[in-house]
Amino acid sequence: MRDIPAELIIESVDAGVGAFIDLFEADLQPYGGDVVRFHSGANGFYTDVIWKGRAYPAYPIAVEGFEMKNEGTYARPTMAVANVSGLITGINSDFDDMLGVVITRRQVPVKHLDAVNFPNGNPDADPTKEAVSRYIVEEMTEETFEQVTYSLATPVDCDNAIIPARTILADVCQWVYRGGRLSL
Repeated sequence: MRDIPAELIIESVDAGVGAFIDLFEADLQPYGGDVVRFHSGANGFYTDVIWKGRAYPAYPIAVEGFEMKNEGTYARPTMAVANVSGLITGINSDFDDMLGVVITRRQVPVKHLDAVNFPNGNPDADPTKEAVSRYIVEEMTEETFEQVTYSLATPVDCDNAIIPARTILADVCQWVYRGGRLSL
């Protein structure tokens, strides 16, 4: 679910770590569109944020509910996107309310962003320093003139995976456990 470099994990628990920035991508390519990149903010020049040479235009969004846990149900984050001049309504119309679209969240330490984001450059720029999470648009929960809200799910929740009903026993062969006879 999340690809996090080991150095980034150590850095993120360090008391002196700086701010992280969330960059988002909506992959509309399987539906005949493009990859739409966006970010809720701006860089040192008050323009698009550049990461790995790709522009992430500033666009008003609010996300909540992202959490990582290893027990219970998976998190169901929500993403509210400003419906500036009906842009998102148009995307919903063209791409079936974005159902099934993969949303990629890239968490990047600000100090490792591309050098072009800073007025004086950035000697700490490092394109390997990111934590990547992927989510699937499960449903559009609200659409108004001001904003559109989506419910996201983890890919595991969306792949219709079924856990086998067979009991799994450590160090025991199923055939031996069932009586040892194998008939073909």
